[in-house]
Amino acid sequence: MKQFLFIVAFFATSFVIAQQDTLSATFDYEVSYEIKDRTKGTDTIKVAFDKSGRYLWTNYSKIADGYSFMFLKPKNENLPNFLSSIIYDTQSTKFYISIYNKELSFFMKVDLLSMVPKSPQEINEPINLIADKSSETIPVLNKERTIYKIYPSSEPEEKNKLDVVFDVSYPVNNNIVFGGLFNTMFISDNELSVKMDLPQGIILYVAEKNKPLLKAISIKKISRTITINNTLEIKE
Repeated sequence: MKQFLFIVAFFATSFVIAQQDTLSATFDYEVSYEIKDRTKGTDTIKVAFDKSGRYLWTNYSKIADGYSFMFLKPKNENLPNFLSSIIYDTQSTKFYISIYNKELSFFMKVDLLSMVPKSPQEINEPINLIADKSSETIPVLNKERTIYKIYPSSEPEEKNKLDVVFDVSYPVNNNIVFGGLFNTMFISDNELSVKMDLPQGIILYVAEKNKPLLKAISIKKISRTITINNTLEIKE
Protein backbone atom coordinates (compact mmCIF):
# COMPACT_ATOMS: atom_id res chain seq x y z
CA MET A 1 0.00 0.00 0.00
CA LYS A 2 2.84 2.42 0.84
CA GLN A 3 4.43 1.68 -2.54
CA PHE A 4 1.15 2.53 -4.27
CA LEU A 5 0.88 5.81 -2.33
CA PHE A 6 4.46 6.67 -3.24
CA ILE A 7 3.80 6.07 -6.96
CA VAL A 8 0.62 8.17 -6.88
CA ALA A 9 2.46 10.98 -5.08
CA PHE A 10 5.33 10.82 -7.58
CA PHE A 11 3.11 11.13 -10.65
CA ALA A 12 0.93 13.80 -9.04
CA THR A 13 4.05 15.80 -8.18
CA SER A 14 5.45 15.35 -11.69
CA PHE A 15 2.21 16.63 -13.23
CA VAL A 16 2.28 19.71 -11.02
CA ILE A 17 5.91 20.45 -11.85
CA ALA A 18 5.15 20.30 -15.56
CA GLN A 19 2.73 23.21 -15.11
CA GLN A 20 4.86 25.06 -12.57
CA ASP A 21 4.90 28.83 -12.37
CA THR A 22 8.19 30.69 -12.25
CA LEU A 23 8.32 33.63 -9.87
CA SER A 24 10.47 35.25 -7.20
CA ALA A 25 9.32 36.12 -3.69
CA THR A 26 11.17 38.51 -1.40
CA PHE A 27 10.90 38.59 2.39
CA ASP A 28 11.63 41.36 4.87
CA TYR A 29 11.12 39.82 8.33
CA GLU A 30 11.44 36.45 10.02
CA VAL A 31 9.54 35.67 13.23
CA SER A 32 9.96 32.65 15.49
CA TYR A 33 6.73 31.70 17.23
CA GLU A 34 5.97 29.41 20.12
CA ILE A 35 2.84 27.43 19.23
CA LYS A 36 0.64 24.82 20.86
CA ASP A 37 1.56 21.21 20.11
CA ARG A 38 -0.63 18.23 20.96
CA THR A 39 2.26 15.87 21.65
CA LYS A 40 4.99 18.14 23.08
CA GLY A 41 2.81 20.83 24.64
CA THR A 42 4.65 23.58 22.75
CA ASP A 43 6.72 23.78 19.60
CA THR A 44 8.38 26.54 17.57
CA ILE A 45 7.79 27.64 14.00
CA LYS A 46 9.55 30.21 11.82
CA VAL A 47 7.52 32.42 9.49
CA ALA A 48 8.90 35.00 7.05
CA PHE A 49 6.82 37.95 5.76
CA ASP A 50 7.15 40.47 2.97
CA LYS A 51 5.93 44.00 3.64
CA SER A 52 3.31 43.93 0.90
CA GLY A 53 1.60 40.93 2.51
CA ARG A 54 1.65 38.84 -0.64
CA TYR A 55 3.99 36.04 0.45
CA LEU A 56 4.46 33.99 3.62
CA TRP A 57 7.23 31.44 4.12
CA THR A 58 7.86 28.74 6.73
CA ASN A 59 10.12 25.74 7.21
CA TYR A 60 7.88 24.03 9.79
CA SER A 61 9.53 20.69 10.53
CA LYS A 62 6.30 18.73 11.14
CA ILE A 63 5.43 18.91 7.45
CA ALA A 64 8.74 17.39 6.43
CA ASP A 65 8.57 14.80 9.23
CA GLY A 66 5.10 13.67 8.21
CA TYR A 67 6.05 13.37 4.55
CA SER A 68 9.24 11.39 5.18
CA PHE A 69 7.51 9.04 7.64
CA MET A 70 4.66 8.32 5.23
CA PHE A 71 6.78 7.39 2.25
CA LEU A 72 10.39 6.69 3.15
CA LYS A 73 11.48 6.03 6.70
CA PRO A 74 10.01 2.53 7.25
CA LYS A 75 12.44 1.10 4.67
CA ASN A 76 15.15 3.76 4.79
CA GLU A 77 16.02 4.30 8.43
CA ASN A 78 19.48 5.66 7.56
CA LEU A 79 18.28 8.48 5.31
CA PRO A 80 18.99 12.01 6.59
CA ASN A 81 16.04 13.84 8.11
CA PHE A 82 13.94 15.84 5.69
CA LEU A 83 13.69 19.63 5.64
CA SER A 84 10.86 21.72 4.24
CA SER A 85 10.45 25.13 2.64
CA ILE A 86 6.90 26.35 2.05
CA ILE A 87 5.57 29.53 0.45
CA TYR A 88 1.96 30.72 0.50
CA ASP A 89 1.01 33.21 -2.22
CA THR A 90 -1.93 35.19 -0.85
CA GLN A 91 -2.73 36.59 -4.30
CA SER A 92 -3.12 33.26 -6.09
CA THR A 93 -3.98 31.28 -2.88
CA LYS A 94 -1.37 28.67 -3.85
CA PHE A 95 1.11 26.82 -1.66
CA TYR A 96 4.56 25.94 -3.04
CA ILE A 97 6.07 23.10 -1.03
CA SER A 98 9.61 21.74 -1.19
CA ILE A 99 10.58 18.66 0.88
CA TYR A 100 14.22 17.65 0.66
CA ASN A 101 17.40 16.18 2.12
CA LYS A 102 20.80 15.28 0.68
CA GLU A 103 19.42 12.16 -0.99
CA LEU A 104 15.95 13.09 -2.27
CA SER A 105 13.72 16.07 -2.99
CA PHE A 106 10.05 16.63 -3.81
CA PHE A 107 8.27 19.74 -5.04
CA MET A 108 4.51 20.35 -5.04
CA LYS A 109 2.08 23.14 -5.87
CA VAL A 110 -1.26 23.11 -4.08
CA ASP A 111 -4.17 25.37 -4.99
CA LEU A 112 -5.97 26.32 -1.79
CA LEU A 113 -9.21 26.94 -3.73
CA SER A 114 -9.40 23.23 -4.54
CA MET A 115 -8.47 22.10 -1.03
CA VAL A 116 -10.41 24.26 1.42
CA PRO A 117 -14.16 23.58 1.70
CA LYS A 118 -16.41 26.61 1.61
CA SER A 119 -18.35 27.55 4.71
CA PRO A 120 -21.60 25.54 4.79
CA GLN A 121 -23.42 28.74 5.74
CA GLU A 122 -24.54 30.70 2.68
CA ILE A 123 -23.20 34.26 2.76
CA ASN A 124 -25.12 36.87 0.82
CA GLU A 125 -23.46 40.03 2.05
CA PRO A 126 -19.89 41.21 2.63
CA ILE A 127 -18.18 40.18 5.87
CA ASN A 128 -16.67 43.01 7.90
CA LEU A 129 -13.76 41.94 10.09
CA ILE A 130 -13.49 44.32 13.05
CA ALA A 131 -10.25 45.14 14.89
CA ASP A 132 -11.05 46.87 18.19
CA LYS A 133 -8.16 48.27 20.23
CA SER A 134 -8.73 47.19 23.84
CA SER A 135 -7.38 48.45 27.17
CA GLU A 136 -5.76 45.06 27.81
CA THR A 137 -2.03 44.44 27.44
CA ILE A 138 0.30 41.45 27.50
CA PRO A 139 4.10 41.19 27.63
CA VAL A 140 5.61 40.01 24.33
CA LEU A 141 9.31 40.29 23.48
CA ASN A 142 10.07 42.11 26.75
CA LYS A 143 7.50 44.83 26.18
CA GLU A 144 3.88 45.44 27.20
CA ARG A 145 1.74 45.24 24.06
CA THR A 146 -1.84 46.36 23.39
CA ILE A 147 -4.33 43.61 22.57
CA TYR A 148 -6.76 44.02 19.67
CA LYS A 149 -10.07 42.16 19.61
CA ILE A 150 -10.65 40.70 16.14
CA TYR A 151 -14.13 39.45 15.20
CA PRO A 152 -16.70 39.46 12.36
CA SER A 153 -19.21 42.29 12.65
CA SER A 154 -22.08 39.81 12.35
CA GLU A 155 -20.87 37.88 15.43
CA PRO A 156 -19.72 40.43 18.04
CA GLU A 157 -20.14 38.06 20.98
CA GLU A 158 -17.06 37.69 23.20
CA LYS A 159 -16.76 33.98 22.39
CA ASN A 160 -16.09 34.84 18.73
CA LYS A 161 -13.25 37.28 19.40
CA LEU A 162 -9.55 36.61 18.90
CA ASP A 163 -6.94 38.43 20.98
CA VAL A 164 -4.20 39.65 18.62
CA VAL A 165 -1.08 41.76 19.17
CA PHE A 166 0.59 43.63 16.29
CA ASP A 167 3.95 45.41 16.03
CA VAL A 168 3.59 48.26 13.55
CA SER A 169 7.33 49.02 13.74
CA TYR A 170 7.62 46.02 11.36
CA PRO A 171 5.02 47.07 8.75
CA VAL A 172 3.11 44.34 6.91
CA ASN A 173 -0.15 44.70 4.96
CA ASN A 174 -2.32 42.33 7.01
CA ASN A 175 -5.38 43.12 4.91
CA ILE A 176 -3.58 41.40 2.02
CA VAL A 177 -2.23 38.57 4.20
CA PHE A 178 -5.66 37.54 5.41
CA GLY A 179 -7.91 38.88 2.63
CA GLY A 180 -7.26 36.07 0.18
CA LEU A 181 -7.54 33.39 2.84
CA PHE A 182 -10.87 34.63 4.22
CA ASN A 183 -12.31 35.14 0.75
CA THR A 184 -11.28 31.61 -0.20
CA MET A 185 -12.89 30.09 2.89
CA PHE A 186 -16.14 32.04 3.11
CA ILE A 187 -17.06 33.71 -0.17
CA SER A 188 -18.36 31.83 -3.21
CA ASP A 189 -19.75 34.88 -5.07
CA ASN A 190 -16.94 36.84 -6.74
CA GLU A 191 -18.87 40.05 -6.23
CA LEU A 192 -18.73 39.64 -2.45
CA SER A 193 -15.67 39.95 -0.24
CA VAL A 194 -14.33 40.08 3.29
CA LYS A 195 -13.67 43.69 4.29
CA MET A 196 -11.12 44.45 6.99
CA ASP A 197 -8.95 47.23 8.30
CA LEU A 198 -6.32 45.51 10.42
CA PRO A 199 -3.28 47.19 12.00
CA GLN A 200 -0.39 47.11 9.53
CA GLY A 201 2.31 45.27 11.45
CA ILE A 202 3.77 41.86 12.21
CA ILE A 203 1.51 39.66 14.34
CA LEU A 204 3.21 38.88 17.65
CA TYR A 205 0.49 37.07 19.57
CA VAL A 206 -2.84 35.30 18.97
CA ALA A 207 -5.15 33.79 21.59
CA GLU A 208 -8.65 32.32 21.49
CA LYS A 209 -10.80 32.27 24.63
CA ASN A 210 -7.73 33.24 26.70
CA LYS A 211 -5.77 30.28 25.33
CA PRO A 212 -2.60 31.32 23.44
CA LEU A 213 -2.31 29.89 19.93
CA LEU A 214 1.01 31.52 19.04
CA LYS A 215 3.45 33.97 20.60
CA ALA A 216 6.53 35.57 19.06
CA ILE A 217 9.80 34.70 20.80
CA SER A 218 12.11 36.49 18.33
CA ILE A 219 11.91 38.75 15.30
CA LYS A 220 14.52 40.02 12.87
CA LYS A 221 14.80 41.94 9.62
CA ILE A 222 16.05 39.88 6.68
CA SER A 223 16.72 40.25 2.98
CA ARG A 224 15.70 36.94 1.41
CA THR A 225 14.71 36.08 -2.14
CA ILE A 226 13.21 32.72 -3.04
CA THR A 227 12.91 31.75 -6.68
CA ILE A 228 10.21 29.21 -7.50
CA ASN A 229 10.98 27.10 -10.55
CA ASN A 230 10.40 23.41 -9.78
CA THR A 231 12.41 24.01 -6.60
CA LEU A 232 12.74 26.82 -4.07
CA GLU A 233 16.10 28.55 -4.54
CA ILE A 234 16.85 30.69 -1.49
CA LYS A 235 19.30 33.60 -1.54
CA GLU A 236 20.13 35.89 1.40
